[in-house]
Amino acid sequence: AAIAFTPPYVQLDATYLVRNDSPIQRVADADREGAKIATGRTSAYTLVMRRELKRAELVFPSEDEAVTGLQSGTIAALAGVRFGLLAIAAKTPGTRVLADNITRAQQAIALPKANSAALDYVTSFLDDVKKSGFVAEAIKRTGLAGATVPR
Repeated sequence: AAIAFTPPYVQLDATYLVRNDSPIQRVADADREGAKIATGRTSAYTLVMRRELKRAELVFPSEDEAVTGLQSGTIAALAGVRFGLLAIAAKTPGTRVLADNITRAQQAIALPKANSAALDYVTSFLDDVKKSGFVAEAIKRTGLAGATVPR
């Protein structure tokens, strides 16, 4: 009741990293009996996975343990934010990042609802920097491959 949000200016997708030879082609394919999916215990996408997964088991190893498990085949998939998984895939031969997503987090700015002039100003500013390509260029400069600018 007290906070208003601008439209989102960045989207971050969560998805899976799998082995190249994995039968998992889409996110939905990972939810199968006997499949272990490595994830962060407190991430927002883990909350979605806890709700959505019916057959696969969530496990919570360190990143290094998850990558080792993925390589050995004891872990079917590693869940994460796309830009992080792309970085892991780049240094882990034989892996790939799925094209679809578990969920999408949209980043926005929160302002006091009582200050509608500030909300209008910031919303207009964000619209300008999105349209000008500034946000897309900032994403590129920071190396957040896979982050996108919503329309």
